Amino acid sequence: MPKYATFSNQFYRFLWSICSLFLFRLSFRPLHAWRRLVLNSFGANLHPSARVYPTTVIYDPRKLTMGPNSCLADHVICYNVDHVHISSGSTISQYTHLCTAGHDITAADFPLKSAPIFVGSDVWVCANCFISPGAVLANNSVLLPCSCLVKSTFPHSIFAGVPATLKKYL
Repeated sequence: MPKYATFSNQFYRFLWSICSLFLFRLSFRPLHAWRRLVLNSFGANLHPSARVYPTTVIYDPRKLTMGPNSCLADHVICYNVDHVHISSGSTISQYTHLCTAGHDITAADFPLKSAPIFVGSDVWVCANCFISPGAVLANNSVLLPCSCLVKSTFPHSIFAGVPATLKKYL
């Protein structure tokens, strides 16, 4: 049985789903400290200046790390079966999907496979982007709106498109 299907993990996910609804999602918008407290109580590692908005969806707080002045904006989906690390000063804008897992379509049993996502310092992921498993957003990079990042960015660069490609160095 895969480790994500253990009873303790299923029980943890059940508790998180209830608490995320009543203690996280229904909190007032400016109560970032309260949401940090809730997330940290469930195993997240959030810096005291990190901001997470109430409409953000987080699959597993234990696998979320956020540095100083980092932000997960409204309606971000953080499907973190594997780790998501967001470094200092980075912003993940609204309606972005951080996806750390998918399925191996070449195998007959279609197993789940995952890889972490790392967001460097002072990165801006603009609205409505998709970040694939294993992607690394290098320091001071920008991913323009509606882009799909399937690989990694370079430092001091702008990426855009589907799939995202280098557009310009900063």
